[in-house]
Amino acid sequence: GFTANGVNSAGVFVYDTGDPVLFGQRKDHYLDGTANAFKLGSLFPKTGTTGPLAPDTYVLCDVFGATRVMLPGGTTAKAGAPILYYRADTAGKDIRLVYDERDNEVLVFLKGAEDGKTHPLGVPGGGYSNFYDYITDPKITAKQWPYKPNSYILISAGADGLYGTGDDVRNFGN
Repeated sequence: GFTANGVNSAGVFVYDTGDPVLFGQRKDHYLDGTANAFKLGSLFPKTGTTGPLAPDTYVLCDVFGATRVMLPGGTTAKAGAPILYYRADTAGKDIRLVYDERDNEVLVFLKGAEDGKTHPLGVPGGGYSNFYDYITDPKITAKQWPYKPNSYILISAGADGLYGTGDDVRNFGN
């Protein structure tokens, strides 16, 4: 992990400590040790692949621990599904230009392959209409428009482990 002194766990400085502006901005840890961050490669033991994504990349996972993962030192923990993060393109004039389903397409596909289940957000029929219908704000009636078009959206697969179902935990909608 990263520490307030700017050194990572390998003892390497991760930014210029000679720059007082940068060094002074770091007050504490980015994430608490209980943040449910797991290496991507440990989340898909059945398929044994992370596709084009680096297996040593850490991802934040939800609290619905359905996958046993091996931690450094040989201990195990329960990891939930990766939390999907979509950044809005505030210049977009169409829902498909504000949010791009493909930002997390690989994670949704990998989760489905691991579970052997189809995730509603990962069904590409009709230009990913399931995803765009899912993020549409029903209060906007003039055209299909997303929730939170000026920031970002987060989607947790929820207790059923499927992205795009009614039990998802998300930062938009109901």
